[in-house]
Amino acid sequence: MENKKNKNSNIKKVIITIVWVAGIIGGVYLFFFCMQLGLNTSIPITVVSGRSMEPTYYEGDILIVQGVPVSNIVCGDHNTRNGSVIVYKRSYDNLLIVHRVTGIRYNYSGSGIYEFETWGDNNPIPDGWQPQSSVMGVVILRIPWLGWASLMFTKYPVIGISIIVLLLFILVISSFDVKEKNTENGTPPTNNMVWVIKWKIRKIQIWKSFNLL
Repeated sequence: MENKKNKNSNIKKVIITIVWVAGIIGGVYLFFFCMQLGLNTSIPITVVSGRSMEPTYYEGDILIVQGVPVSNIVCGDHNTRNGSVIVYKRSYDNLLIVHRVTGIRYNYSGSGIYEFETWGDNNPIPDGWQPQSSVMGVVILRIPWLGWASLMFTKYPVIGISIIVLLLFILVISSFDVKEKNTENGTPPTNNMVWVIKWKIRKIQIWKSFNLL
């Protein structure tokens, strides 16, 4: 009967955990959707994943992006690091790039659109000209370093996976029911991993106290 109660309790805990996880994921998506509406862009938040904008932005920084009319984008200067910093999609791979606007032209060759020359603050040469259709918005806020939580799973997946494995290992270890048990022959029960580890540590400490180790 007791085993059945424990089993039901464990199932209940699993269900509660799943509900919590689903709620958190749903909340994140809802928050992102609200940011899209409020900031008028499909990419309201991005993470710096390179060094091309140092020292203005550093790898791992979270950037908040706002969609603005292209006529409101301000042309800046590479040396003085002023003007608008935009987020745009690179044409050949759709990668998001965060660089400063250093040139603006309109109706070039009769195209009837705005085009923006962009240049990373830490780059020796500009990128070239980006059409207004590729611009996602202007950077309005920087949150330093917090984006590393994302980069560990996107740019550095080995580190991210290693952390997940370590956390799962700790979770499994901590889930064991640790009970102090005295046995007649002084050996630990083999069905309790945590008790085994603690018993071995204690045994080593005893040996050290008698200068046997």
